[in-house]
Amino acid sequence: MGKRCILSNGTDSIGIFENNLDCISCIIVFSKSGESPMVLNKVKMAKKHNIEVVSFTNEEENSISKLADIRFRVQDTDKLDVRNVMPNTFFPKMLAMIEFIIFEYYKRKNNYEK
Repeated sequence: MGKRCILSNGTDSIGIFENNLDCISCIIVFSKSGESPMVLNKVKMAKKHNIEVVSFTNEEENSISKLADIRFRVQDTDKLDVRNVMPNTFFPKMLAMIEFIIFEYYKRKNNYEK
């Protein structure tokens, strides 16, 4: 799509994010709980620098989705498994939602009807 992208996970240094603030117009974050401290810190810093935030979190009210400009809430079938120990459908549903969003974008961009 011709966009510069930086892939970073929650444990990456905040320096990766801070060193690229001048060329970031949007960040997309994923957090099952919506309370992951390392992700939440990046969201707060993005908001402070007027960077748009798109979040994918569980369907419960959470800190990340409250701060996000665009929020997608994905059903979490095992809300009590905060450490992601048990299998659940949160992450596959999140990936399916991303595929759907990209497909809809492609359809609208190309006036594609199916």
